[in-house]
Amino acid sequence: MFVPVELQERGFLKNPIFRELNRRADVRAQGGIRLAQPWIRWQGVSAYLDCIAYANRAARGLPTGRGLTLSHVTPGRLYSVSSVFLAQALADNLAVWLCHALPLPVGGEDRRFHSRRFQEELVRKAPAAGALLERHAGFLAEIESYRQAWAHTMAGGALPFSDLGERESPDPTSMMLGVPADPSLELPGEEAEGVGVSSERYPLGEFTARVFEGAAGFFLTWLRFALDHVQVAGKGAGH
Repeated sequence: MFVPVELQERGFLKNPIFRELNRRADVRAQGGIRLAQPWIRWQGVSAYLDCIAYANRAARGLPTGRGLTLSHVTPGRLYSVSSVFLAQALADNLAVWLCHALPLPVGGEDRRFHSRRFQEELVRKAPAAGALLERHAGFLAEIESYRQAWAHTMAGGALPFSDLGERESPDPTSMMLGVPADPSLELPGEEAEGVGVSSERYPLGEFTARVFEGAAGFFLTWLRFALDHVQVAGKGAGH
């Protein structure tokens, strides 16, 4: 229930944490089964992670070198931008879940991990959260920097580039799709065909893997935290 197909392909079913989550969410009662709140809501969050995993696999399947054409630019942008926005949505939904499940006296725009009030109330409720917030601060900051840049520009996501640095005519064999390492900088060297020649980029597959690994670690960290610190007499949502 909590491990969609793409995550199954990555071995997530072997992680016993999902059996524990399933026991919380799947409650036998009155000869049947009911889905217990708030645990069943993790199904939607794992679906976000599954989509990020798919974006990474699809991105790694795009060609490089002479096989790369302009027809691959749109998929490259889709996989890079969607992975960032889905990672941010995953984090935001977990913050909202924690606010309801613990519960925390936090509402509105403060129900997000970037909010100082959310962080303070979370640590006040469960001091162990402090170290976890610190552990994933870099991931959240990086995702937010890309989200902010790509939500407010018309040139977000991956573009073709050469890994040989600045040169007048990039060697076609060196071309690949890449994402700027610093999203706050204006995209360098855009030409008529949309090709940049800066080496200050992550290759697309490396970037989407980076997002997936960060999001997966974030997801598993807060799932473990939730199982350890949230005690709810779940209300059923019947089949």
